[in-house]
Amino acid sequence: MQPNLRYTTMLKKLIPFFLILSCVCTANAQNTQDASLWAEFTLEKKITKKFSLAASPNIRINQNFGDFNSFFTDFSAQYKFKGPFSASVNFRKGWNRNVRHQMMGFSRGFIDLNFKKKILPKVTFIARLRYQEQIGAYRREADWNQVRKTIRFRWKIQPKWNKRTVPSIANEFFYRINAAQRGLTRIRVTGGIDYEIDKKKSIGFYYTFQKALLMSLSVDHIYGITFNLTI
Repeated sequence: MQPNLRYTTMLKKLIPFFLILSCVCTANAQNTQDASLWAEFTLEKKITKKFSLAASPNIRINQNFGDFNSFFTDFSAQYKFKGPFSASVNFRKGWNRNVRHQMMGFSRGFIDLNFKKKILPKVTFIARLRYQEQIGAYRREADWNQVRKTIRFRWKIQPKWNKRTVPSIANEFFYRINAAQRGLTRIRVTGGIDYEIDKKKSIGFYYTFQKALLMSLSVDHIYGITFNLTI
């Protein structure tokens, strides 16, 4: 079978399957809709070929683009192992608006284990397993000091159109492991495209459908933009 034909056949089989898997358990609920804009700038410094540091300021505007909801910065240290695996240790510090429209601080620590491998000549498969703990950024002040512990799993398929343009489709699952609030909390399905401006700069655009499951019945339509700079 020709490589291009294999690639096309595989995508036709995989993409509908994962889209259905993501949405089938939440299709019957009455939902609260919200459109959001997320923007992220990442500055990365490669210390060696295998070790790098990064800082990523973010802003998020929710409530149908009418409410400046949060801003934060992620700090990351990543190490690439031999083969398809890498790992990173990360810390997030930021502020989130509560139901009284007050900005309150929060912190998050998370560890990522990443897998990245080319499965066809122009198709890359990426998987990420994340464990995170967050304190703060709850909607109620009474819950502000509680810690949320969550395991997240995301897969992504990147078919490369040309040397600079890379579209992608991704799916992510959130599972909270707190004893009182244990369960699958949300699902995300994302489609996007990245464009490499040059070897040090790239820009990306994406759309994410996010469905909350555990505590609410909300649906978020997230429109995002990313800019990456390597120094």
